[in-house]
This record gives sequence, structure tokens and C-alpha cells, in this order.
Amino acid sequence: MLRSRSSTYLFIALATLAVGACSDGGGKKHSDPMGTLSVTVRDGADSTLLAGVRVLVFDANTNQPAADALTTNSSGVASEKVAPGTYYVKLSALHYESSPAAGVSALPLNVVKGQATSTEINLFATGDTSTGSISGKVSDGTAAMAGVLVVATDVGGSVAYSSTSDQSGYYVIYNTPASTYKVKAWDAGYGSNEVDATVVQATATPNIDVTLTAGAGVTVSGAVTFLATNNGEVDVSLVHPLTRDVIPGTLTHTSAQAYSIASVPDGDYIARATFENDSFVLDPDWIVKFGEPTVAVAGVDVVRDFSVTGSVSLSGPTNPAEDTTPVVVDTLTPTFTWVAYPSTSDYVIEVINASGQVIWGGFSNNWATKNIVMPASQLSAVYSFDGLATEPLVDGKTYRWRIYASKDANGNSGGWNLISASEDQRGIFKVVLPVAP
Repeated sequence: MLRSRSSTYLFIALATLAVGACSDGGGKKHSDPMGTLSVTVRDGADSTLLAGVRVLVFDANTNQPAADALTTNSSGVASEKVAPGTYYVKLSALHYESSPAAGVSALPLNVVKGQATSTEINLFATGDTSTGSISGKVSDGTAAMAGVLVVATDVGGSVAYSSTSDQSGYYVIYNTPASTYKVKAWDAGYGSNEVDATVVQATATPNIDVTLTAGAGVTVSGAVTFLATNNGEVDVSLVHPLTRDVIPGTLTHTSAQAYSIASVPDGDYIARATFENDSFVLDPDWIVKFGEPTVAVAGVDVVRDFSVTGSVSLSGPTNPAEDTTPVVVDTLTPTFTWVAYPSTSDYVIEVINASGQVIWGGFSNNWATKNIVMPASQLSAVYSFDGLATEPLVDGKTYRWRIYASKDANGNSGGWNLISASEDQRGIFKVVLPVAP
């Protein structure tokens, strides 16, 4: 039986629709009661069609896999008949970065009865062909378990890789370097055993099966304080501290500035609030002083409170607030603009690539140093105006930029506090250079 799921954070390209019909064999045409979801996958560098890509289709309302994982054919296409509804897809392949990039919100695909929904997605090579993979099946000892997060953590406990089980419980974790791993499954309401897996360079490691046990029942709850802004309602979820995947079944929303997440299995998590575009952000000064709010669950209920504040508004380039479709820019040196934030002494800008790496600006020395300092009167900046970006922007790739608002402590420029930032899921843009005539 499929279980309800809250939405996780992914990113896909906007689909286009094409109408189809079928015949009853007697020449009379009628609408197909199902719809078709089709994905074409290309290499982002040279547009080569990619075969062998794993495509997992999720029901956007339940966050459950709608079918077993698909595999793109020699034409780079994977297609599936599904009931009319809203879906999103997740792609992974050996030696390619996954899509969507980790931590980016889902853009749903609408499948209509008797119609075809098509989308084209680019994958970018990792540049490392020495990695292997881990695969297996998740079950409760009898039945397959779908929509379960599976994480392989290295023996040092500092690096982890993840995947999600399909409708038949199968998972594949690609691009794991040669090492020994502990493989464990994560799902609200269930505990999991740990299975050892040894990956040899450029080799697949199959049959790493994981078993879930029902009964996890710890509750994580708390209050959310709204600082220097009106009260509102925000999303709260628990994420894996290494992979940053949302633990299935833990996404909720506050009610009267409080939240509660039930059936949380034992483990260490990061509590994430207001990830969605809602005009709020987690108080950045809290993160600087105390780190991200962590939750350690060990058989007893846990209380975790935190604070949020109003976000800095971005003018452009940015995706709209209602979805995460990247806005297109036609230059390698875009100009970023934002709206003045009250009580700000200066701003810090940050640009992040699709792999989650800060390539310009941001902070260093564990938040102690602001890599770029722009006065409160400055509300725009050209990419790498200081020449300090670690890499140029690349045609065809997607990026995200943020602004942080800083305030001198007690009027002393020698000390400062972060008072706000732009939202996690704004500032998403894609570089598409004009085609030469």
C-alpha cells in the first residue's frame, strides 16, 4: 500500500503539452483515460541524447513514486502512461550530476487525460569516471517500500550519497567513490537496519537490501518566533544533515506559530524552516551564532524552537515566487538587483552553482569574514565585479544568487550581525547566450 508523502524539494524544466487520441479498434476514436509523461535527456555540454538515465516519476500530491523507475532508451527518452494528475521527476545517471539539483523546489508537471506531457532535461557530467554505484531493494521484510530515502554514508561519517526507492522498492545510488559505506533507509514511522556496502572503483555494487521496521513514534515539535515582521505560517521539515534530503513524511506547516512532526525515527537531523517562497527566512544571525538548528532523536520527544524574519526582496534576475522556473539571462556578467532592507549597514552577495558550491561572494572562516561588503546605498552588483569569482558563468547552466543584509553592532563597524537574507528558492537563473548569426 502506498503511504502519504509530503512534498520534497526538486527542480525540473517546464513541460509542453500535445494532444493525443486512441481508437477502440472499430475506427471510433475516443479519449485515452490515461495521460503520457515523456522525458528526453541530453548531455548539457554537447546536447548528446543520453541512454541509461534512471527517471523516477513522483505523484506531486503524495510524494510517492507513480511507477517503477524508468530508463531512457537510445534516443534519450523515457515515457510512462500515468493517471491524470500532477507529477515531478528525478533523474540520476552514472558520472552525471543528478537533476534536479539538491535543495531546489519542485515544479509540477500537469498530466491531462488523453494528452501527452513532454519535457527535456539536461544533465551535466561530474568529470569523475572512477565512481561506482550501490543498488538494492527496500522492504519491511515482506512488502516493497516505495518513496523511501536511502543513504550511503562513508566510514568516516562525513560524506553521504542518496537515492529514493521506486514503486517496487528498488533504489540505485550513483557516483559513489571507492570506499566502504553504511547504507540505511529513512522514512517517518519506520526504523531501519544498516547494511555494509563496499564499492570498488568504477564498479556496481548490487543486492544491498535494506529492511524497515514499523514503530518509530517520537514527536519533534516547537514554536516559531517571528522577528521584526508580522506573524505568518511557514513550512518546517527535518532533513538529513549530510545529503540535505527531506526525510519522507516530515514536512509540515506551522499553525498559530507552532509545529509538530510525528513518527520521527531515531537519528540526527537539521530542522529546516521557511524553505518555501513565503517572504520569510530563518533568522541568519541565529545560524551565524549557533549553527543550523539540529535535532537529535533518541527514543524520546524533542522540542526545538527557532526564529524567522522577513526576507530581503530580489528584483532580478530571479524566478517568480510561485515556482522555481529559472529566469533566462543572455550574458555571462548579469547585473543583480535587490530592494533596500531596513536598518541595513551593508550587503553581502553570494552566487552558487548547480553543485551547491559558492563561486562568488558569500562568507569564509565559518561566517566570520564577509567576502564582499557593499554599502547600504548599493542595490545592484555585476557578476564578479571584483574579479574574485572562482569560476565564470557557463552558457546553458543554472545558478542561484542570494543577498544577505548586515548591520553594525551598536553602531560599531568592528562588529556586525546578519539581520536578514533573500529566500532560499529565489534568485534562480539560467545562462542562455544569444546564437551568433
